[in-house]
Amino acid sequence: FTTHLTTAIVLNSAPNLLNDRHINFAVGGIIELAIYTVIYFILSKYGRRLPL
Repeated sequence: FTTHLTTAIVLNSAPNLLNDRHINFAVGGIIELAIYTVIYFILSKYGRRLPL
């Protein structure tokens, strides 16, 4: 949930940063790739759930 919410906020605010839609698309893709890479390493280290 948190990852999806953060990605949605970042990608929705990206069009306000630049005027060219092609650059906005590229920046959005780079941001999304970076977010998923970070999440991959976090989940690899800590797992999806903590044991109760």
